[in-house]
Amino acid sequence: MQKEQMMNGPVTMSRSPYPFDETVRRVQEAAKAAGWGVPVVHDLQKTLREKGRTVPPVTVIELCNPAHSGELLTRPDSRMMAAFMPCRIAVTDMGDGIAVGRMNAAPMLAAFEGPAAAVMGAAAAEIEQIIKKAVG
Repeated sequence: MQKEQMMNGPVTMSRSPYPFDETVRRVQEAAKAAGWGVPVVHDLQKTLREKGRTVPPVTVIELCNPAHSGELLTRPDSRMMAAFMPCRIAVTDMGDGIAVGRMNAAPMLAAFEGPAAAVMGAAAAEIEQIIKKAVG
């Protein structure tokens, strides 16, 4: 896997130089340091194991920025953007290393105009900086 690449169009993935648990921790710490909240962390491996399925380590970290979400949710024309909130980052063991995945916001942003596009664009840029700080 390259340092960063598009996979299946809507997802961007970055390689982490850190072990799985450290990558999860570093993403959360970088998000909090950037002023984002981490309302929920989903351990999908554990959840699926409880349902009788075995999968590699996969953790989904939900991120929320009150300034961005507040801007979107106070405007009737952008309130449906709640379907994209909170922002989610996936950390997984790809078998050949740890990867951090997130939505490739560019194609989605092309479908929106005005304040919604501006807020979502700013959020996407901040998430890229969070990931860069967390895993380089």
